[in-house]
Amino acid sequence: MAKKFSLAENIAKLLRANKRLERQLEMIKNLSNALREGVFIIDSAGKILFANNYALQTLFCGREIDNIFKMVPPLEPFVAGALKSGEFSEGEFEATYPENKILRASVVPISDGLKHHSTISLVLNDITAQKYKAQERIENEKIASVLKLASGIAHEIGNPLNSINIHLQVSRRTLSKMADCPERSKIDSSLETCTEEIARLKNIVENFLKALRPPKPDFAETDPLSPLADTLKLLEEELKNRRIAIDIKTDSATPSILGDKNLLNKLYFNLIKNAMEAMPEGGHIEIKASFDDTTVKISIADNGCGISQEQMSHMFEPYYTTKSNGNGLGMMIVENIVKSHGGEINVKSKEGSGTTILLTFPRKDKQMRALEGGAKEQ
Repeated sequence: MAKKFSLAENIAKLLRANKRLERQLEMIKNLSNALREGVFIIDSAGKILFANNYALQTLFCGREIDNIFKMVPPLEPFVAGALKSGEFSEGEFEATYPENKILRASVVPISDGLKHHSTISLVLNDITAQKYKAQERIENEKIASVLKLASGIAHEIGNPLNSINIHLQVSRRTLSKMADCPERSKIDSSLETCTEEIARLKNIVENFLKALRPPKPDFAETDPLSPLADTLKLLEEELKNRRIAIDIKTDSATPSILGDKNLLNKLYFNLIKNAMEAMPEGGHIEIKASFDDTTVKISIADNGCGISQEQMSHMFEPYYTTKSNGNGLGMMIVENIVKSHGGEINVKSKEGSGTTILLTFPRKDKQMRALEGGAKEQ
């Protein structure tokens, strides 16, 4: 015969069970908070029922959030699909607030015991750095392959040029012994022209290699608009002949950056020339400068022919060009210069509506701290 418990004994038993559940729940919370990934329990509408410390403090910078779909909108259809299938799913998504992050999401629908799925376990991993490192490695491999190819081509071109130069010298010495040659002055002139053209070709090859492998920046405190002003002055007559107007807008003195003025000149020259070539019938280039506590931003916008989405996807690839006389290296060189200054380059364009290039450089004080930090780590 089963033992009967009094009401007091039943209440005590329930309290003890409740205490055990509280301890187990605390253990689960402590365990989830020890994980280096964001752990959430959400409902079908994205409402957050539980989130561990890492999720709030690291992924979302300590902000109070009540709905995960507001932070990562692409998750909503992904979660809906997982709830419908009732199966584990994994994918990658981009969060744009409070800052840009690339997240890997793993979702597991939670059954209520009746094969209904109304809640879901969501695990988010920040793979931003991992993605950027992989992308940077791919870009470096591309550049390395181009440099290897370019070095080989330069070597192959250099050998016949040297051979031609030697034969020209022999021809010149032979000609000097032919005093009675009626065409001597004409031949002398032709030989001199050939010698000059060989020197020019050698110079082109050397500059080509220098462009691919720019020297290490010689950093100094620099007004980022000063090299731009020098470039515009250099191109002033050409801009006027092409009927292209320049409009510069800056509210106040632009803060300094740590920059190499020669490399910045090359950077701006490439970008302005690209804008000019996009407006063969004339047009307008608008240059804006702005800044915040950490960065200086410079945008160069034209109202030219614009760039298609297909072209945009290949813009920084070596040897990709849409110009009949282009070498496909200009934008790769531009990107390398920006990166060597610790900056970023972003391009917005639409066919028929023009192109805007946004350059973002760290302010001098921020860049100095970064450089000093790197030196200490070494």
